[in-house]
Amino acid sequence: MHIKELPPNSHVTVIASIDKHYIEFPTKVVGTAEDSILIELIRNDEGKVIGFSSDKIKLDLSFVLEEDKPPFVWRDVKIANIKYNNNGYNMITQTHEGKRENRRGAYRLFLGLDAGLDLVETPGSIPVILKDISSTGFAFVYPGDLETNKFCKISTMVDNKRLILSGIIVRKQIMDNGNTVYGCRLEKFSKELEKFIAQKQRELINSKFK
Repeated sequence: MHIKELPPNSHVTVIASIDKHYIEFPTKVVGTAEDSILIELIRNDEGKVIGFSSDKIKLDLSFVLEEDKPPFVWRDVKIANIKYNNNGYNMITQTHEGKRENRRGAYRLFLGLDAGLDLVETPGSIPVILKDISSTGFAFVYPGDLETNKFCKISTMVDNKRLILSGIIVRKQIMDNGNTVYGCRLEKFSKELEKFIAQKQRELINSKFK
């Protein structure tokens, strides 16, 4: 799918990855310009227009055409701040055609914190690294072999507060260094966790995109 096929008023998400963090910017299409699309200017909490010119930032664009199907994703898009008809916009240009991709949905907040993992059949806490969290799950790093479909509880400190998450281990991936990343589905949805992640995302936006 070519990016210019996106109709006006389409709701899209710009996904910026920087320093292991993935930051999402929901916005909408306002029109096209040659082979590009124009979107509303993306701003931080202070109202300042965000610039995406750094070589350290990788940018993708996501568009959900049908709710029950994977989104279209344009990888490595280019974004420029422009003036068009005396108005300011972000212009997005594709470098690759948009393709349907199975993304795991929820925004994932990278943490990389020391944590304790508790399993029902194992006494005491196992030291692990809490890699990231989202409103639907979390991932941790551990060098040992753990079974999937097992209930677990993980605990760590964030901003001098105790964060405790419970879930089911649903997948694992062995890394080149021998460690294994375990992905877990949360036992139940937490509105407080969603608020916490949203707040951290705003902090990242304001610190990384001045």
